[in-house]
Amino acid sequence: MRTSWHDKLVFKEIMNVSKSNMERACILVERDVKQSMSGQRTGRKYKRGKKWHYASIKGETPAVDTGRLWNSITHRLSTDTGRAAIDNPVPENQADDGIGAPKSNPFVLIGAVGTNVNYGLDLETTKKRPFLSPALLRNESKIKEILSGK
Repeated sequence: MRTSWHDKLVFKEIMNVSKSNMERACILVERDVKQSMSGQRTGRKYKRGKKWHYASIKGETPAVDTGRLWNSITHRLSTDTGRAAIDNPVPENQADDGIGAPKSNPFVLIGAVGTNVNYGLDLETTKKRPFLSPALLRNESKIKEILSGK
């Protein structure tokens, strides 16, 4: 009896399942962020031009005003640790090793949810209007369940 090991096929199938699960987890967090930003506000109401705006208070997610931040919330999957960030991706033609080959690890899969809007980090940290970290914490058990394949 002869057995053969199809390691490349097995690895490919494992990565396909892992990518699918990571994508589901990222979409879960992305959806939660957007829903939390669209909720009721307790801050002051004021008029700017012809439009009424409800401000967010410290501790609340940012109130949607123009929709720029809300629309920019997205996710990315990567096996390249240098390119996973949403807000600071490495350009395609620029590699970490200086010779054009990006550093990539096929055994690492990174899922990132974020924004490329420059004031997003300021709202999350300095302005005390977090929107990404609370969504991640609210969904921690669901994320673990998804990533474990349940």
